[in-house]
Amino acid sequence: MTVDAVKALFERQCARGGFPGGQLAVERGGQRLIDLSVGVARGWRSSDAPVPVTPELPFQVMSASKAVLAVAIARLEERGLIDVLAPVRRYVPEFGAAEVTVLDVLTHRSGVTLPVLSKHPTWWSDPARILAALREEGATFPRGTLAYQPIAFGWILGEVLRRITGETLEAFSAREVGPELHWRYSGDAAETYWLGARRYMLNGANLAQDFEETNNHVAARTALVPGAGMYTTARALAAFYARLVQEDSPVLRRYTEAQTRGRDKVTGTYVVLGRGFATGWRWPHPFGWWNTQDCFGHAGGFSVVAYGDRRTGAGVAIVTNANRSISDLVWRFAPLGSAIRKALL
Repeated sequence: MTVDAVKALFERQCARGGFPGGQLAVERGGQRLIDLSVGVARGWRSSDAPVPVTPELPFQVMSASKAVLAVAIARLEERGLIDVLAPVRRYVPEFGAAEVTVLDVLTHRSGVTLPVLSKHPTWWSDPARILAALREEGATFPRGTLAYQPIAFGWILGEVLRRITGETLEAFSAREVGPELHWRYSGDAAETYWLGARRYMLNGANLAQDFEETNNHVAARTALVPGAGMYTTARALAAFYARLVQEDSPVLRRYTEAQTRGRDKVTGTYVVLGRGFATGWRWPHPFGWWNTQDCFGHAGGFSVVAYGDRRTGAGVAIVTNANRSISDLVWRFAPLGSAIRKALL
C-alpha cells in the first residue's frame, strides 16, 4: 500500500457517493504526508453553484471537538489546578449531580446526558439556560453507567474550565492547544449533510430531525458548543494529533490510553475510552480494521474521524460532510485507516 493508493481510495469513496466532499490529512514529524481535498463543500442540496472543498476550508467537526477540550483539562491537571477525582460541584457549585466527579465526566460515566437541553438547540446560545440545565436536569443514568454524553461532556467541562481559569474555552484553547481550532466561526465554511434514515434516535432525540440546521447554523455559528461545535480543517486536526503523539506527558498519557470499556447505553455500541478520547482496540474500528490499540482520537458526528497513531507516529484526520450512522462511519473510515497505516509502516 502506498500514499498514492490511500489518496485514490478516498477519491473513489467520494466519487461513488460516500460523501459530497472532504479532506484527508496525515502528518508526521512536522511533515504533511497527505493533504488531499475532494468534492463539494456547499451547494450540494441547493440550486446555488457548488463550492469545491479546499484544504483551507473549515468543516464543523462536531464531537471531534471533545479531544481538544480534554487536552485543555489535561493542561489544568498538569499544573495542579484541578483534581479530576473531585466532584464537579467543587468547581461549579450549581451543578445538580452532587456525587459526580470530573473524572466521571471525562470517561462518560457521569450518567448526566442532558436530554432536555439536547432537544433544544435554540437554547444553546443562552448561558442562563445552560446553567439551568446543569443545575436542574440531574442524572439520566446512575453514576458509573457508561453512557456517552453528546453535549453534556462539553457543557460541564467547559464550565469547569471557565470557573478555574476565568477564561472562555475559546481564549484558553487558542493559547494552550491551537489557534487553528475555532470554537465559533463566522467565515466561509463547508456544510455537513444528513444522508441517513429519517429517524435516528440518540439521547432521547431524533438526531436526523433538524440535523443540518443544528450543525450548520446553530452549533458554532450562533452558539459556542464546547465538545460538539468546533470548526477546523483536516490539516489542523492532523497536526494536533501529530503533536500529541510526540508529547511525553504522564498526565496526557492517562487521557489517551484506555481507562474504561463496555457497551454504551446511549449509542448501543461497545466502546473503549480514555479521558475525553476514544481508543482503538483489536476489532473493527473507525481507526482501522484490526489492532488499533495504539491509536487514540475521536469521531465527529458520523462524518469525521481524527486520531493519533503511536505505532506510525502520525496524526490522521478524515473530514467529510456525509452523516448516516455509526455502522457507516466504521465501513467508510476503517479501510482508510488500515490503508494509511500500511502506507506509513
